[in-house]
This record gives sequence, C-alpha cells and structure tokens, in this order.
Amino acid sequence: MLLSNPNENEVEVTLIGTGGGYGETLLLKIGKDDWVIIDSCINPNNKTPLSLEYLKKIGVDYSSVKLVICTHWHNDHILGLGEVLKVCENAEFAFSAVSDLKKFLRLCGLDEKKYHKGSISSTTEFSKCIDIVTSKGAYCKKAMHDMLLLRADFKGLNFELYSLTPSPKTVADFETELSELISEFGSRNTAVIKKSPNEKSVALLLKFGEHRVLLGADLESGKSDDEGWRFIANKSNVLDSVKSKLFKVPHHGSKSSYLPKIYEEIVEKNSILKIAPFANSKLPKIEMLEIFESHSENIFLTSNQNVSKKPKKRDKSIEKIIDRSILNISEVKFIPGIIQSRLDLSLPNPIWKTELFENAFKYKS
Repeated sequence: MLLSNPNENEVEVTLIGTGGGYGETLLLKIGKDDWVIIDSCINPNNKTPLSLEYLKKIGVDYSSVKLVICTHWHNDHILGLGEVLKVCENAEFAFSAVSDLKKFLRLCGLDEKKYHKGSISSTTEFSKCIDIVTSKGAYCKKAMHDMLLLRADFKGLNFELYSLTPSPKTVADFETELSELISEFGSRNTAVIKKSPNEKSVALLLKFGEHRVLLGADLESGKSDDEGWRFIANKSNVLDSVKSKLFKVPHHGSKSSYLPKIYEEIVEKNSILKIAPFANSKLPKIEMLEIFESHSENIFLTSNQNVSKKPKKRDKSIEKIIDRSILNISEVKFIPGIIQSRLDLSLPNPIWKTELFENAFKYKS
C-alpha cells in the first residue's frame, strides 16, 4: 500500500522510528488540516528530518504544521528539529517547561562550545530551535502539567491537545539540577550530560469527542506521586472517564517507564500500542513485550532491534573522544518504519485503522 494524504474527515496519529540511534518522530493531523510534529529524527543518508519526508510523500504542505513539540532534549528525539521549525513557518514551538530559561540557555551555550571541540552534545539542536523562533519574532510555549497546547474545531467537534507533564516538582527540581550541571562543565572534557532529561519529558493527551490518544514520549514512571506517570495517574485534572484507545508507549517500552495503573485505568484494554525500539539499549526487552501482551493484542513496532557489531572506521581523534565518553559502541543500522493510524469521523462508529510501512510490523510472541 502506498502512502496517501488523509481526507479532511480523518484524524491521524503516525509514529516513525529508525531502529535506534537515529531517533523517532510523531505526527498528528487534527481538525480539517492542522498538523503537529512531535520530536524529530533524521534520515542519516541525506540528513533530512523524517517528519518532513513523510509530509512531502503524502502531499501535505509544510504551512499546515501548526505546532512543533520538543518533548525533551535527548538526541534521538531532537535531531533535525531546527530544520523542521525553519521550514514550518506557521508553527509554534513548545518544549518542556524550565523555571529559568536563561540559565538553561547558558547551559546550552556551554554545551555547544564543547560540541565544536568534538564532544557529544545534547542541547545544541535545542539552541538552534530557540534562535529560529526568536528570528521569527515569535515566542515559545513552555509545556507543563494540564496545559492546553493546541485547539482546533471542525464540523462542531473540538480537538484539544494537552501536555500532562512536567509536574511542578519536576520543574522545581530542574532549577537545582541546572546549577549543578553548569558548575560541573568547567572540569569536564566532554559535553555528555549525565542526568537524564527523560523525567522532564512532555507526555501528551489528545481529546476529541469520545476519543482519547495518549502519547508517552520518554517519560519515566516516577519516584513519587509528584513525578512522571505516577503524577499523571494520581493528579492530572484533564484526564476523564474516557479511556485512550491509542497509546504511544513511553521510552521504547522500557521497564522504568511502565506503570500498571496507566494500562488499568487510563488506556483501554486491547488498545493500539505503538513502540519505537532503541537498539543500543536493546529496548524493548522480551519480558516487557510479554507484559504489554497482557494488556493488548495490538502491539506495533517500527522495526526490529538490529545492531551491527562491526563498527565503522573512524578518525583517530574521534575514536579518542568515544573512548573518553562512552563505555562501548555498536553501529546502529538505519531501519525506518512507519506506524500510521487513522480514524474516519464521517463513519457512524469510527475506529482506528492502522497501516504499516517499510520495516514496521505487528508483534506476535
């Protein structure tokens, strides 16, 4: 089956994955023709963001993109996001809330300086995004819990996209973490940020009519009821009695992002579960896929976890950087896969229809 443009009555939720280190991106089509791009990854062969490649293939003009969201600043979720913002001129930019943006941008600046010396950067792409938004004379949306990011109306139906995180505690804790990270940069030779931004990920909820879609980014379960998925399950004010029938599983299906209460109370039994594997970390594990199977018969992965054990030949200076900053390295193959789900609102009882492209497949144990 060939990729095609959805009709005006169709809602779309499409996950594109790459098999691992090249990342993942998510696209939403709501209303008549309003598109949202969530996170970014690139085609390593031509450096083009896969979200843009996808929109071009299905014949969607980039002017239709109304919102670009950076859920967090891990490289597998942000590469190419600057280019996305550049060409999608009508799009607003939303990212995980930080209590002191100036301090965070200072961290980005320090990170970028070491990046130009050959180290590995986590925030350089984010800096590009801020610069592009500023050059447009626009402003950024700092996503936080229970925040309405986008609304669209179509034929009397209201579409609402909410950010469910970060929680107030997470935002406050990041203020202290920023100070620690900035002070540590002076003595470090590499720009690897040792504290994970996963806990600050922006999980999202799409609501329209009697339909709900839950999008998990890389959000962890949380250490307390004031963090992560535990915060959402116990304290979110935008969740209601309607359960989600489509769930983008967080953090590549990892154990650390799994909270049973989400699947028991917020996600419908046998819902569509979408997973983008991460080969370097060998995610998802078989034991987690078995757990997901206890919740749904409709598990879709963008690709298998294929890792080449034969590394590329590199310049000696680059090898030294790798040796200093990473314990081991395997070459990740670029294995793109697309999980496209559409729901036709013109039908009397619309249900999600999922199509698979390239290397995506339905999981069966």
